[in-house]
Amino acid sequence: MPNGTAIAKNTYQPTYQLGTCGKSAARPGCRPVKSGRSTAGITLFHIQNPFMKTNPTQPARKSFPPLGHKRWVIPDGFIPVDSQGSDTAGPGHETACILNVSDKDAQLQIWIFYSGGDPVGPYEVSVPARRTKHIGFNDLNDPAPILRGTDYASVIESDMPVIVQHMRLDSRRAENALVTTMAFADTESVM
Repeated sequence: MPNGTAIAKNTYQPTYQLGTCGKSAARPGCRPVKSGRSTAGITLFHIQNPFMKTNPTQPARKSFPPLGHKRWVIPDGFIPVDSQGSDTAGPGHETACILNVSDKDAQLQIWIFYSGGDPVGPYEVSVPARRTKHIGFNDLNDPAPILRGTDYASVIESDMPVIVQHMRLDSRRAENALVTTMAFADTESVM
């Protein structure tokens, strides 16, 4: 390797990767690891990653503009009655993965639609500001547990724009299947 090839150290992760500062540390973000340190003619440099300006263990100070929508639809839902999957996978489940990037808590109402009856709901859930929350449909019990072994659909309404992704673990067979997709976003505001 020519002189000036660097070993880059990510400031917040203990991993190293090869990088280059050219023949010297004159480029912004490059500095010698130890002054004058050289191994087999290779000068080692510390390269500061310009994309990692904040420590991920510290709260980010960035404010995000509203992101997402206030009404989402998941037209496909099914919770198996039983599962035959591996013990490590656990029972099959349906999950709504919610992302709230706003500075205020999002108050959600979930309505469940069945093919053979009136909608059930609302199931009320809060997603804290600047957080993600995975809501297991298997765990929704108030006003009533989600029926097992039957098709259902859900409508999720929020007082803040949020992003919703649907995830299903199907463990009815020994070979488990994990499926995920974005929910359908309705662009009209609600509540």
